[in-house]
Amino acid sequence: MSKDPMQLKSFFERYAVLSSGGPLPELADCYAESFIVAGPEGNAAFRNDDAFARWLEQVAVKNREYGLRVMEVVGINELPLNDLYTGAIVTWGAQFEKTGAEQIRFKITYFLSLLDDKPKIIMYISDQSQEALMKSKGLL
Repeated sequence: MSKDPMQLKSFFERYAVLSSGGPLPELADCYAESFIVAGPEGNAAFRNDDAFARWLEQVAVKNREYGLRVMEVVGINELPLNDLYTGAIVTWGAQFEKTGAEQIRFKITYFLSLLDDKPKIIMYISDQSQEALMKSKGLL
C-alpha cells in the first residue's frame, strides 16, 4: 500500500492536469522507464523514450482537436500490493467543448511502482475503448 494515501491522490490529480495540456516532459515522468498498456483492443509494451515523447505530443494535439477542456479524478480505489507496488482503479471525468458540462466518465486500472517514494506507472488497463466511447459521444 502507498505509505501516504494522499500521495496517490496527489499523483493522479497532477496526472489529470498534465494530461489536459500540461508540460509533456512532466507527463512522461509519470511513467516508469518501461510500461505496459492494455485495453479492449489488445496490449503493448513501451519504453519511456523519445518515441514516447513524440507520441505524447500527438495525443496532446488530438486532445486539443477534440476540445478536451477538463480531466479530473472522480474516484480512486487503491489496490495495495506491497511496500514497493500498488494498484489503483481510477474513475476519470472528462469534459469537452462539444459535450459542454456533461462529464464523460471512464475507468482505468493502474499498477504503480513506489520505488524512491515517487509513484510511476508501470501498467494500465483501460476498461473500455476510448475510441468507441468518444464516438458514442459524437467527439469523433
